[in-house]
Amino acid sequence: MSHENIKLEANKTMDEVVENFKNVFIENNLVRWNVAKEDGLTHYPFEDMLNDFYNCGLISKEVRDHTIKTREEDDEKFWDNYFNNRSNHEKNR
Repeated sequence: MSHENIKLEANKTMDEVVENFKNVFIENNLVRWNVAKEDGLTHYPFEDMLNDFYNCGLISKEVRDHTIKTREEDDEKFWDNYFNNRSNHEKNR
């Protein structure tokens, strides 16, 4: 694949994508920011960055897709918990 033909979604250059990739790690087929090692939280890159990592050949399609799916599931759980807790808090007023 020629580097000139790669379409990057996060409006980055190849060098910027490679530099960003230095700030992630892959564990259990999930791409996570290095800060996740420090605080124990998930910290998944956004989908556009995952697509750039994939399009630059830095991660496989399987890793990209698994990370996107897991991030969406985690986000959905977060918002469900947030709105349920908010609703419960307002009922107890």
